[in-house]
Amino acid sequence: LVYRDQDLLNVVFHVHPEKVLLGACRWNFMHVACWSKVACKGQTPALVHGTFKTFSHPTRVKGMRAIGFAMQQYQLGTSLERNFVDVLDQNLQSAGTSLCTEKVRSFVADWRKLARQI
Repeated sequence: LVYRDQDLLNVVFHVHPEKVLLGACRWNFMHVACWSKVACKGQTPALVHGTFKTFSHPTRVKGMRAIGFAMQQYQLGTSLERNFVDVLDQNLQSAGTSLCTEKVRSFVADWRKLARQI
């Protein structure tokens, strides 16, 4: 029987549920927050968690896939605004309209401001 890291964590937290720390959307934005208009409202994520191949699967969560493509294309040390935020914005435009693309699109302006400060 092979146990992976998540399996072991599930066993530990099943026995010790008081040890689980639920993080705010700002530090753990996941694709499941896309399906609710109120989840993470007013919080721009600083960390996006790509579970279940959400950054790479061609049809699952197009808003998250747009983030994944922008991350793949970005080269460290280059302009964060031009080479990540602008690329993400273009990816979102070609991703169509869905709850997730709209939610991710709502973060772009804040990410752009942050990119200009770095």
